[in-house]
Formats: sequence, C-alpha cells, structure tokens
Amino acid sequence: MNKTLTAFLAASTIALTTGNAFAEYTGPGSTPKISDVASINKNPIDDTQVELTGYLTKKIDKETYLFSDGKDSIQVEIDSEDLPHVSINEKTQVKISGEVEAGSFETTEIEVEKISII
Repeated sequence: MNKTLTAFLAASTIALTTGNAFAEYTGPGSTPKISDVASINKNPIDDTQVELTGYLTKKIDKETYLFSDGKDSIQVEIDSEDLPHVSINEKTQVKISGEVEAGSFETTEIEVEKISII
C-alpha cells in the first residue's frame, strides 16, 4: 500500500510539473518571439524562439515538412510524437512554437517544440 501511494504521488508530481516546460518570462526586457517566416529567412539566428501560424504544405521526409505562413516558406522538423493525434493536410491551419536551427552549412529550419491545430 505504501509503495503504491508513493508511486502515485511521484507520478502526480511529475505530471503537474512538466506542464510548465514551455513557460517563460514574457515581460519587460524579454525578447519577443518572431512570428513571420520572412524575418527568419532574412536573418536566421540560431536558437531564436519563434511562434508561427500557417500550414504544413509538404512532407519532405519522416519528420521534416515545408511550412508556409502564406507569404514565405521554411523547413520545419517535427518529432512524430509531437504531432496532434488527428489528420493534418495542407489545408489545416496550425500554430507552431520552436526555435531556429541555423548553421553555416545547413539549411535553416525550425525545430518545432509544440504544434496545435487552430
């Protein structure tokens, strides 16, 4: 009984604390998230936080997609376990949050941390 209660309390604590994994300070002095693809493509800065609304227009490979905000496009990497559990196609509007992955010899892309259907 005691082991069961301890395991339950530990699992509950983990479940309650992991919900804030994406929480961050957004008040004065914080860096605003970029919200359009053209700004990212014009000046890609590695690890910059972004929040974009648009469409996954093409699947490139297992976890890489082409994302468009209606004005410009960029590659995004979405881990399969992060995708919503409903079908998404090129007409499904989504909101993605993540960070820019930019390197000297790499294609600039967004590492998606969160995706939701709008």
